Amino acid sequence: MSHVVVHNDFNPRNIAWNKLRGPMIYDWELATFDLPTRDPIELLCFVGGSHHLKHLHLSLFESFQENFEAQFKIQYSKEIWSQAWRTSLARFVVSRYVLYLAGGKILGFKFIPHLTQNALLLEKELTLS
Repeated sequence: MSHVVVHNDFNPRNIAWNKLRGPMIYDWELATFDLPTRDPIELLCFVGGSHHLKHLHLSLFESFQENFEAQFKIQYSKEIWSQAWRTSLARFVVSRYVLYLAGGKILGFKFIPHLTQNALLLEKELTLS
């Protein structure tokens, strides 16, 4: 799968809503090239939730895939998408999550348990899909 420009810090702190323009994404200093699944994975780790949201996560994955393929006029197999989602979650855990854990020790981030629970839930969902 091709790499694209990704935000690489895509979470609610970096999203604002403009009444006229809709969502506005800011704070791009960590942008890099990675799999297109990278940013949605981080966002889901922050805003995802309980096991009751499993079907929502899976439908979001499918919707993202369909929109991405339509926008870029490219198609990937289900296996390639599945591997991309798993790879993106692993990259998030080893590159960003560990920084949040370290920062949490120093600054007392209250979102760490929620982030951990959601990352584990996504890992389970992606393993079963």
